[in-house]
Amino acid sequence: MILLKFCLLYFGILQPFLSLLWSNSFNIPLLVRVVSVFNILTFLIALALILKYTFERKSIKSKPFLFFLLFIVVVDVFGLVVGSLNGYTDKLFNHFYLTLNGVFIAYAVFLSDIPSYKIEEFLRRFSYCFTASFSFAVLIMVAQTILNIPHYPAVASNLALIPIFYFLSKKRYAMVAFLILMVFLSGKRSVFIIFTFLMPFFILFNRGVKFGTVASIGGGVSALMLLILLPLATYLEDNADKFSAGRSVINKFALLNPMSDNFDLKYAAGERFEEVYNSIEAHHQNPYSFLIGSGNGFSYKLEVSRKDMVEENRNGVHFAPVDFYTKYGFLFVLSMTIFIILYLMKVFPYLKCGVWYFNVLVYYQVFVLFYSLLGSNFGLDSIFWMSIGFSLLLIDEIKEAQKNELV
Repeated sequence: MILLKFCLLYFGILQPFLSLLWSNSFNIPLLVRVVSVFNILTFLIALALILKYTFERKSIKSKPFLFFLLFIVVVDVFGLVVGSLNGYTDKLFNHFYLTLNGVFIAYAVFLSDIPSYKIEEFLRRFSYCFTASFSFAVLIMVAQTILNIPHYPAVASNLALIPIFYFLSKKRYAMVAFLILMVFLSGKRSVFIIFTFLMPFFILFNRGVKFGTVASIGGGVSALMLLILLPLATYLEDNADKFSAGRSVINKFALLNPMSDNFDLKYAAGERFEEVYNSIEAHHQNPYSFLIGSGNGFSYKLEVSRKDMVEENRNGVHFAPVDFYTKYGFLFVLSMTIFIILYLMKVFPYLKCGVWYFNVLVYYQVFVLFYSLLGSNFGLDSIFWMSIGFSLLLIDEIKEAQKNELV
């Protein structure tokens, strides 16, 4: 399937290097264009596949999924009208395709009827490709730190969760430890913290433990692991000179550590607090914004007094619920929340079936939902939406296998 190959090339191989170039401020306008081209191509491939599979079939597959897709299309088209009326023209169509992007990818994958062995093969290839490219990018950044070459210590590492879960399922613990170290050195604090919290749940579910036991034991272990990390982070900070390879990353983590003298949650969050406040304030100046949003293209004036920073036209909010609320209003956010809850209620019971690649997919989805609370690229994570299509296909296979066992 062309969509799988394209995503393997872009997300599995190229993305870490693009992120490394970004952290070195290498021709940012050019990088923005490159990323935009890849995202648009992903969207167009998914759309072409949906049209292809729809014309090939005389019956519609999964009416609930189709109705949800049509709901997103209607909301998004309405968002174009609202955004135009409110005078937001700069990112009008950019926001339009970004909102459709994810659901189109999920539906295209679901329509493809990819067999389980192909899904397993994709996860294996993706895990090895991403491990190689991501590790190489992080090690280059580490070398820059040692050589005192100016750069911002951050390489996108959210997709590293897939190979980590993959190697955990395969009991490749040395690879797991290596990748966790790479995630730490990547400088993406939120990824490292969320993964640390979720890992006990994944291990317990992967062993077939019941949901109630997973919730109680996993929650306790996760809290304990986070508590252990605080004094460890303090020790690393106090001895940062001995760890030259990761000193810039250690200093970044210190901002989130209540035990550190450098603890500053607002500074660590970048402009996220101001983004939420300024965006909602600007959003509420538009008519009927609470219910229908401000529309596609919505922009606002970002003011960060502590940084003496003013940006006249900021697009997007690094907090997905607020980002969607400002564009499409409360009713859309409520609908998306209900969809997510219903979807999780559908897939969670199958975690106990012991299909490792199904568990990997679901746990990556849970991670992204947590991560979306700190980012604005929810619609751009094509692997997340692809994994939803995979999961629904695997549920059908698991159901069929269970029926055959009863016969």
